[in-house]
Amino acid sequence: EDYFLRGTLKFESADGKFDAKLKASYAHMDRDSTPAGSTQIFDCPLGAPQLQVFAGNTTGVNDCRLDRNVADPNISAATAAAAPYYLRDGKPFFKHKQFLSSLQMTLRPTDTLTLTSVTGYYNFKEDWNWNVSAGELESLVTGSRVRDKQFTQELRLATSFESPFNVVVGSYYQFSEKRFEAPLVTTGFLTGFTGPLVLTDDRFLQKTEAYSFFGQGILTLSDQLEVTGGGRYSIEDKWLHLKRYPSLLSGFSPTPVEIALDPRKVDFTDFSPEATIRFRPTRDITIYGAYREGFTSGGFNTAPASGGGDLTYRQARARGFEAGVKGSVLDRQLSFDASIYTYKYSDLQL
Repeated sequence: EDYFLRGTLKFESADGKFDAKLKASYAHMDRDSTPAGSTQIFDCPLGAPQLQVFAGNTTGVNDCRLDRNVADPNISAATAAAAPYYLRDGKPFFKHKQFLSSLQMTLRPTDTLTLTSVTGYYNFKEDWNWNVSAGELESLVTGSRVRDKQFTQELRLATSFESPFNVVVGSYYQFSEKRFEAPLVTTGFLTGFTGPLVLTDDRFLQKTEAYSFFGQGILTLSDQLEVTGGGRYSIEDKWLHLKRYPSLLSGFSPTPVEIALDPRKVDFTDFSPEATIRFRPTRDITIYGAYREGFTSGGFNTAPASGGGDLTYRQARARGFEAGVKGSVLDRQLSFDASIYTYKYSDLQL
């Protein structure tokens, strides 16, 4: 059962100096399957899926042909009982909800000044379980609970003077809180353990607070030539908490254990400049060249069973050039866009 709702409300003052636009959307998924989708095994040199042959079971639903028969196996009651918080009754499920909204307000106190406020809120929830073993056997089972909330606020001031030089300046703020939980449960098959056994149950909480300040100058040299330049200074702080719940990795401690992380808090800063030249030989053709820099902040690796210590990774930076031409011809019946670029990345996150 999937559905999606979206709506927009708009207000505009009688004098045209103020307007507001509120957008909201809600998405809902409820499926009797795992997020990995169903499995179909079609290459079986042993006449049946290999794991089933090794287990002495060759009578499952996998017929080793590309047809309409797929397998989305249940998790056994015994394995589900080992981690019911995630696995529930063992039947495959995937539940997903997200709410996204934004409020943009624009004030024009004078004919040459425009003040814009953009407020955003996002709420995300996702739960699922998964028999990782391909086919109908259980070897490794997992599940997940994710909760993510984000709030953002941006303010911009733009000028529209009759002089050849105008500016846009602004600031941005973001706060987010994300919970990520995922266990690993083995049934003992192919591992030698007497299962089911919860190998790990780590629950992460990450908080992020980010600020940035940006500005851009626009110099109009003629009706055909325009030069812009500016930059953004960004500051981002992240905190991570990790609790380990009863599992093999925690020594089956009856109470959650706070895992020591070093560092527990990380800070990232960056200044990203940009400059662009635009030339319009006609009103329908634009030729441009630009130098740009950008970055993606670092953070924490919250994979299951990450362990303690240093879980951080560095921020990524990119810098380079691009150029292109875009426009329309044949009385605007044909549009085109062509560009070339070269960027160099440092500490690219993969």
